[in-house]
Amino acid sequence: MKAKSRPRFDVEVLRERAGTKAFARGEAHCAGGEVEILGIDPRPVLAQVAGTEDYRVELTGQAKDVSGVCSCPAYGDLGLCKHLVATNRQIMSSMSSRSRRASSASAIS
Repeated sequence: MKAKSRPRFDVEVLRERAGTKAFARGEAHCAGGEVEILGIDPRPVLAQVAGTEDYRVELTGQAKDVSGVCSCPAYGDLGLCKHLVATNRQIMSSMSSRSRRASSASAIS
């Protein structure tokens, strides 16, 4: 698989590292519109995720190499938190939407 066709982040690795509960809660944060993407650089994705407070998230990596940091207390205790999951899901959703729009546009022209 070429590097360009690999997913930005491997969702199964994220699910395994975050755990079932944190992963489900992260998906709920994303579905609830609580993730604001602040920037997507070649490596880090910067986001703010609403929770009990607004948390700052930096998600890094490519494919199976997923890591990041979050300002929430759970990150300090557990490492990979629901806010990192929510940011990942938002990025993947945005990439999927962009891909669908590009496919639709090319089919029309």
